[in-house]
Amino acid sequence: MNVDIAFDGNEYTHSGYSKNSLIEDKNYTLEYEKYVHFAFFTCYYISHIKKGKCTDTEVLAWYLKKFEHVVINSTKKVKRTYFNLINNLIQDKCVKAKLENNKRYLTHNENFILWAWKRRALKFDRDQFNKF
Repeated sequence: MNVDIAFDGNEYTHSGYSKNSLIEDKNYTLEYEKYVHFAFFTCYYISHIKKGKCTDTEVLAWYLKKFEHVVINSTKKVKRTYFNLINNLIQDKCVKAKLENNKRYLTHNENFILWAWKRRALKFDRDQFNKF
């Protein structure tokens, strides 16, 4: 799986949302369990592996490579779909976004209770891995 997700010409709003994803086709959806999995492991990566912050493209490259057994594969827009989920994480206040040099840096929102989704995310991951 190619995990190069640096999108040429990606621009961000002042609140950290990707402008490109705001105008993208919204027909790509994920099951709620996949979103919980993505949110949990994105926040886990930022908090415990990176110890603070990382770029959106860095966390997505890690997630798409590490969890290829979970990632949707029925669309050509896999990377864009998951990239758009970052906006959902910001909106749901799972992460905070800060723009620096036209890169979006993510930090874990300390008010998002990571452990609350741990059991659910790990169970979903185990179930998907067994299907893989």
